[in-house]
Amino acid sequence: MSDLAGDARTWSPDAQEAVRLLAVSALVEGRDRAEVATLFKVSVRAVDNWWARWRAGG
Repeated sequence: MSDLAGDARTWSPDAQEAVRLLAVSALVEGRDRAEVATLFKVSVRAVDNWWARWRAGG
């Protein structure tokens, strides 16, 4: 994941999906939303959206 620098919207679709899955896994393990956002260099809002989608079954 070292190639994931800068704006996440510029990453490849595969890289974006990998980050989403890792972020959701971190949330499932009990990590804080802000910590996950910082860890993956995305906004808390993005983490919230991913979490909501995952919880809805998506």
